[in-house]
Formats: sequence, C-alpha cells, structure tokens
Amino acid sequence: MRRALLPVALAVTATLLPSEPPPKATLIFSLPGHHVGAYAVTRDGNRIYYQRDSAAVFLYDRRTRAHTQVLVGRTHDLNVTPRGDRLVFLKRAEEGTTKQPWTIALDPATGLATGEQRRVSLTDALSVTVSPDGRSIALATGPGNGVNDLVVVPTAGGPERIVAAKQGSIEPVRWTPDGKSLFYGSSEVTEKRGAVNATFRVAVDGGKPVRVVDNADWGAYPGLSPDGSMLLTWSRNWDSMVVSTAAGRRVSGYYVERGPTPDFWIDATRGIGSRNRAPWRVNVVNLADGRTRFSTDTALGLSGGFWSRDGRRVAALPMMEDFKGFAVMDDAGRVTKVATREDVFDLLSWSPDGQRIAYRATPPSGFLVGLIDLATGRERRVAARSWPGMGVDWSADGRSIIYGTLDTTMAADSTRALRVHRATLDGSDRVLRTLRTKCRLSGVVCYKMLNDSAILSWASNEYRLLNLRNPARDTLIHVRAAGRMPVPTISANGRWIAIREPGAGGSWSMVVLSSDGATKRSVALPAPPVSGGFNPHVSNDGTELVYTTAPAPKESDVYRVNVATGVATKLATITGATRAGDRVVSPDGKLLAYPDQAESSGAVWEFDLSGLVRRKP
Repeated sequence: MRRALLPVALAVTATLLPSEPPPKATLIFSLPGHHVGAYAVTRDGNRIYYQRDSAAVFLYDRRTRAHTQVLVGRTHDLNVTPRGDRLVFLKRAEEGTTKQPWTIALDPATGLATGEQRRVSLTDALSVTVSPDGRSIALATGPGNGVNDLVVVPTAGGPERIVAAKQGSIEPVRWTPDGKSLFYGSSEVTEKRGAVNATFRVAVDGGKPVRVVDNADWGAYPGLSPDGSMLLTWSRNWDSMVVSTAAGRRVSGYYVERGPTPDFWIDATRGIGSRNRAPWRVNVVNLADGRTRFSTDTALGLSGGFWSRDGRRVAALPMMEDFKGFAVMDDAGRVTKVATREDVFDLLSWSPDGQRIAYRATPPSGFLVGLIDLATGRERRVAARSWPGMGVDWSADGRSIIYGTLDTTMAADSTRALRVHRATLDGSDRVLRTLRTKCRLSGVVCYKMLNDSAILSWASNEYRLLNLRNPARDTLIHVRAAGRMPVPTISANGRWIAIREPGAGGSWSMVVLSSDGATKRSVALPAPPVSGGFNPHVSNDGTELVYTTAPAPKESDVYRVNVATGVATKLATITGATRAGDRVVSPDGKLLAYPDQAESSGAVWEFDLSGLVRRKP
C-alpha cells in the first residue's frame, strides 16, 4: 500500500530491472461520494470487504455486484481467512487511541456476519494477518514510532509469542502457504542514518530474521504472493514496482507513472488495489471585489497555480486526467492543454517573456528538467536530473535556467553536497557553487532563488543569503526562535522577503526584510497564517502583504496588510474543500488562484500480474 504523502522519490537513478509494461488494471467497482478505506479480498477474488468512509464495513460481491453492510463502526487493516469464514480486523479500544485485534464469524455461503464481534487480544496492534489455516493471527505491535514487535496469537485467543523483536515499522505481514514462516516489511525513515527498508523472512517458531529484498520505506506492499513463490514490492526510490522470487532474486519490474497500483495479491497472477480521488479545479478570484473570475472544469482535474510574470496567465497541473503535461489558462478562463514527453511532477516555471515554461518531471526520469515553447510545442531537455528541494528558476535575461542536484551519499557530519547549476539554452551547463546541506532527500524545499547571483536558504533557525559568485559575501539576514522553520516567500522581483513568525499566546506576525538585509520590519497579523511556500505574497516594493488564514475547516480568509501601518483589510472568504497552502497571488497582487476539490470517490481495481510473474528465472 503506497504511503500517503507519498512523498516523492528520493534518489534520482532508476532501478536497473527488466522493464515490463504496467499490468492491465480492470475496474471492479467505484463509489462516487464515498471513501474506500481498509479492505480485504477472499482467496477466489469474488468478495471484497471494505471500510466505507468511517461508518461501516461493506461486502462487495463481484458475482451479484451488490454492496451489503457487514458491520457498523470504523475498522483498520481488514483480513479475511482463506476459507472465508472469519473477518479479522483492528479496532480502537473503548475511549482509546490504540487499536486491538478483533474477529467476527462469516457465513462462507453468503459472506455475511453470523455472530458478534469478539476481541482476540488486548495487545495494541498496527497490522493484522491471519494464517492459511485460520488458527493464528500475526500482529505488528508497538507504539507506532517505528520500533515494532512481530507476534503470533491464536485466533480463538490465548498466549502470544514474539517472533521478531524490535524491528522497524512492520507492514505488511504475509504468511507462507505452509504457515511455517512469515514475510514482513520493516521500514525506517529514509533520512535516518543506517536506515533499513527491506522485506524479511522469519520462522514462526522463532529465529533470526533473514533479509530477502530491499524496498522503499513503507514500500513492501503487496509482498508475498499467496502461493509463496513471488514478492512484489516498491523499488527503493519509489519509481517502480519490482517482482522477485521468494528467495530474493529480482526477475521483473515496471515503472509506475500514473494510476492505481496493487496493494494485495488475489492469487498467483492477480492483484487488487484501491484509490480514492476527488476532481480538482482551479479558481481565480479578483481581489479587488472578492468575486470569482473563472473556474476550470473539474473534468480536467487541475490543481495548483503558477503565474506568468505579467499576471495574465496561470499554469496548473493535472491531478486526475491521464495525460502527460499541464494546462495554461488565460485571463478569460480559456484553457489550453500543453503535452510533454515526460510526466510533470511538481513545478512550472515561466520564462520572463512568457514564451516558455520549464518543468520538473516525475521520479522515473530522475526529476529531469525540461522546457517547452508554448507557441510551437517544441520541447527540450535542460538537465538529466535535479533535486526537488530546490526550485527551477530562470535567469533575468531568460537565457539560462538555475537548478540544483544533490548527492545521495551522506558525509560523516550528516551533510550532503548540493550543487547549484546554470544551464543555458544553447546546451552548456556549469556548477555555480557547491554547498553542504542537511536538507532531507525527500524533496522538502530548503532553498529558493533570489536572483541570478544569490539563493535564500533556511536551516537551524537561520535564514541566509548565499552568494553564488562569492561565498565571502554570504549574509545571515534573520534568526528566529527554535521550532519549525516556515518557508519564506520572495517578491517577484527578488528584492523583498517575508517570513511567518509565531509569537506568545498564539499571536503571529510577518517579518518583512529587504533582500540585502538592510531593512527589516515586523507586522502583527489579525489571524494566524496558514503554512505553505506561497503564503504570504509580498509586493515588489515591500509595502504590502497578501496572506491567507484558515479560521474554520474548509474556510479561508484572505487579507491585505499594509506593512508600514499594520492595517489589515479582508479581501475575500473562500469556502469548500481546498488546500489552504496552495493559494497563489499573481505577481501584481490583483488576482488569487486556488484549487478546490469535489467529493471524494473511491474505487477498486483488479490487476493482471501474469506478465510480470512469467519471467521466473
């Protein structure tokens, strides 16, 4: 089960594997307006038990296409016995936050519950898996902080046995067909020095766990196949799914670009996966009157907003539609699709003249940097790889692009080498400066371009200007109290910087300073700002801020603040399912682009894995 933030791929090199086409995915069912949570499938693949929203567990019968409620309440990590006569799941303890294993008997003929729910153990558990004979349950137990035990307990209740102690975060757990061994994923945060992310095998009777294959952190899904012959896991950099034998020999794989992926095996050649999606649209609001100027069609699934330098067009990324590229909206709301060879990952950067857009591609490509001419559609690769912790920015003359690459090797002082590059449009590429950074590999932004010769960095509560031509001119411009480091924002002309600053008693202010650090002012705010790399917007002369608050769920207020007087004026109130940190103000401060989302719809797919497992050695 792919981790939810997915955060993004960490390394920039692809896994060297035989590359097969992605497995064919066939939709089993969809639930408009509902969320599919934990789910389990019977051995024949005909019955699927799933958590609908947070209210109840339902059974979907593929033969009758009927959805039937099985039990009421929220469950976690559903599992069904091979005979289909019992459902095993985790449920929170009464008035508690921990989860414990429960079961309920099922009628194998109908798949429906025949008795009451029964707690198996008082042990706090994070995942649950039932044995092939249905007599035992394997539990990952522990505080949920990445140090878990793997224990086995009788399904009918009884004494527990620790099979593997003090492992990482354990999930998933899979039994071998003979019930004598367990395969499990053990994960640690990748940035942790010496982190181990792998699938292990251990005998149920105990013994030393054996490392079988390496995989991504929390990427050991779906794990061992029901016949015990194959493993399907995520590659270490989250860019592909890998098929290995149960002994750990890698035999096949495919790159993952879009769409759902398998979470579980059904049998030796079929998998099953789920995905919850909600259609997105981009809205543009006139801040002069607070009215919406236009909204894109939700069928496009667009999200985010990247303004052109003149504030007349905004580019957005597709969140649902399966096409490679992005879309551009003009000031009348007309949408133009722009196709690219690579999947665009997270960034669209307009050239100063508005004729080209540079983008960063998805992880399978190594976060390559490409650009496309909007008039001709001509596309070219600027850099083979980049680091997502630093932006991709144009030089003032529009003749070159500045980006960063990061070594994956960590030095003894826990730093990595960050190289800042300048790539010209005529094909040359040179390193402007090499820095040592403790920024994580996972793509958390730690640097922003200020202008052609300087970048802004933030770490250890310090904000610094780093000169790309002369390190002796590096300048410490601001130090804040210990705590989380807010991402600063920079005016469109690079002359002003704004930093969110928490104060005593829940108060907040904005620190506004000139890019040379000579001028600094603190402005009290009427309400706390939301986080995000675009909040606040600071004007080119440093006299005004536009920032967003979130006074209530699914509600945001937008204020304009006079830096000199501190007077704040509410400009607009935005309601709906939105991501508050994604509100982006145009360079001139007149328009606001923001995404919002319709109701979520869950769906479940079946995957034909026969082409992947066919390549057995």
